[in-house]
This record gives sequence, C-alpha cells and structure tokens, in this order.
Amino acid sequence: MIDPATAANKATSPVYPLVGVGASAGGLEAIFELMAEIPAVSGMAFLVVQHLDPSRRSLLPEILRERVSMPVVEAVDGMAVEADHLYVIPPNASMLVEQRRIRLRPRDGTLGPPMPIDDLLSSLASDQGFRAIGVVLSGSGSDGALGLNAVQQEGGITFAQDEASAQYSSMPHAAIAMGGADRVLSPREIAKELMNLGRHPHVRRPQIAEVDPQGESSETSLRSIFRLLRNACNIDFSRYKHGTIQRRLSRRMALRQLISCSICTALLCKTTGSSRSSV
Repeated sequence: MIDPATAANKATSPVYPLVGVGASAGGLEAIFELMAEIPAVSGMAFLVVQHLDPSRRSLLPEILRERVSMPVVEAVDGMAVEADHLYVIPPNASMLVEQRRIRLRPRDGTLGPPMPIDDLLSSLASDQGFRAIGVVLSGSGSDGALGLNAVQQEGGITFAQDEASAQYSSMPHAAIAMGGADRVLSPREIAKELMNLGRHPHVRRPQIAEVDPQGESSETSLRSIFRLLRNACNIDFSRYKHGTIQRRLSRRMALRQLISCSICTALLCKTTGSSRSSV
C-alpha cells in the first residue's frame, strides 16, 4: 500500500529532466560547446562527470563558471538537484543520484577500474526513469556505454558525440557500438536537441502508472491505435501492458519531436516490429 504522504510528495514535487554528461580526454572543450547553447534558464538540471586526477584539487568548477550561464556547483553529498544548475563531480569520488539528491561515494570503494560515468548514468536511470537524459562526449575507453544503455532501457533519451567532432572518439564509439545512443551529434547539435526535448511532455509528465485494462477511457484511447498497428504490422498489441505501450509511444514521439499522436503509431510499428524492441 502506498503511503498517502509519499504519494502527495510525489504529486507536488517539481517535474524536470536531469541530464547526465560524461567526458574524459578532450572532453572539456566538448562540454564548453555543449553548454554554450544552453541558456541560464533551461528547465533542466545538468550533472557533469569528467575523469579527474584523484590526488589533485579539481579546477573544473572554476573553469566552467567562466563559460556557463547557469550556476555551477561542485557536488556535495546530500545536495538536492535543482533545475537550472550544473553540478560537477569532485575528485576521488563517484557521483550518484538518489531521490533527486546527490550521493557521493569514495572512488577507491569500487571494485575494478573506476567507471564514474557509468555510475552516474545508471543511477539516473534507476532514479528518474524516462526523465533521465544521458550524454557521452569525447574520451578514451568505454566508460558511459553501460550507463547510456541503462538510461535507454528505462525509457530515457541518450546522446553520443559524433566521431568528426570528438578529439578522442573511443568513449562515444563504445556507447554507439552497444546500441545505447539514440542520437549521434556534435556537442552544439546535442544542446539544441536537449532544448527541444526539455520542453517535450515525455520528460515533463508525472510517472505513468499501468493503465487499468478495464478502464473505459483507456480502452477507447488505445483501441484505434491497436487497430492501426494490427493493419500496418500484422501484430496484435491489445494484450500488451498499456503502460508499456504508452511509454514506448511517448519516448518515440519525443525522439521525433512530435506532440500529436496522429502519426506515432507508424513510428511505433517501425521501431518495435516485435516484442524484442528496446524502445
């Protein structure tokens, strides 16, 4: 049973997307280019992870403050994530998000090589679901690939920097090769997509509950979509969970920057094809 106070808090909590940005070698210039296109008031929160020397104080917050229009804050454990702010990972730490608050843990507490970008993006996926947005920029290695996949699997939107604009392309290339990038663009183009996406209902709506299959209104709204899909694809979606169908439609509409569902059924059919789709 859901606690009424918890439900009330969720209903009144602000709804805005959280954008996790990961970069490594050559990534500072890419971050500059990305944030140059983001205004001071964007309605989104940005969390930046760059591979840092764990033994030295980071100058990244000071450097970004000179180039970014919104407030730049070095992350502190327990800090609430607010819209129109940019949060930077501190040295020798992994930065996670839990209930829209930053959680830091020592980097030496992880097993194997540190993967701070995967850590952030995976936590965003778990905490924010379809409102999570992941961006992997220039860097060496494969950090961020698993994190983008996690965001995508939870219904969020993902971006990777293109090879032509990245100084070091192995990190975004790894994400692309794993199928975790919805869009492959330059940092400035990613920023423009983010601004359009930040206004889309997909990342602004409350959490979709599973629709009651006996609900007359939900049946009426989806019946025509199921009929079109059956005629176009010869697939019967009427036995799928309605919440799953709604999330897939909403995500695909956000990627195509569509508000009306007049042509979204064809998009769902094209990208789904069968129940094996990752959309």
